[in-house]
Amino acid sequence: MRHNALFRRFISALTRGGPGGMPRPIEVHAHDPLRYVGDMLGWLHQALASERELVLALLDPDAVVDTGPTARRFSSKGLESDIGKNETDLTFVLDRIFEGLEEGQVKMQSRLEEEEEAKAALMSRIQRLIKLILVSTKNAIPAFMLNVAGGLMLEHPLILPFVDTVVGAIDFVMGLPKSLTEKLIQAL
Repeated sequence: MRHNALFRRFISALTRGGPGGMPRPIEVHAHDPLRYVGDMLGWLHQALASERELVLALLDPDAVVDTGPTARRFSSKGLESDIGKNETDLTFVLDRIFEGLEEGQVKMQSRLEEEEEAKAALMSRIQRLIKLILVSTKNAIPAFMLNVAGGLMLEHPLILPFVDTVVGAIDFVMGLPKSLTEKLIQAL
C-alpha cells in the first residue's frame, strides 16, 4: 500500500507538482538536466526521510525520533536496544516501498542522453549535487545504519542504486569507461 502511495506521489510530483501548482512539476525543468536531476533527487531525499520516520514509528512506537536539523537520533529505549533486527526490518520495508521508482531512473537517463551541453561541466555539477544529497542523507540516517561490515557507508542502500543509475547514464552519454564511474563513486 505504501509502495503504491509513494509511486502515485512521485508521478504527481513529476507531472502536476504540488497543491496549487507550487512547487512546479519536475517535468517542467526537463530542459535543464542539473535542475531536473536535482529536483528528482531532492524529492527522493524528502520521501526517504518521511517514509523512514513513518516506518520507524510503526516498527517501534516507543522510539523517540529527534527531527531537529542537526541529526536524527533515537532514545536508548528505542531502536538502539535492538539494532540488528530493527535495522533489517527498516531496510526491508523501505526497500519494498521504494522499489517502484524505476520510472525516475528511466526518465533521468533518457533526459541525460538528450543533453547537448558541455558534458564534462554537466558531469561535474551533477557529481557535486549527488555528493550533497548523499551527505545530507547520511545525516538523516541513524548511526547504527551507517556501519556496514565494519566500514562507514556514505550511501544509503536505497539511494545507491539510484545514484549508480545516474552515474551510469552520464557515462553512457559521454562514452566514458566504467572505471571512471567507479572513480566518481569513490570521490563521493
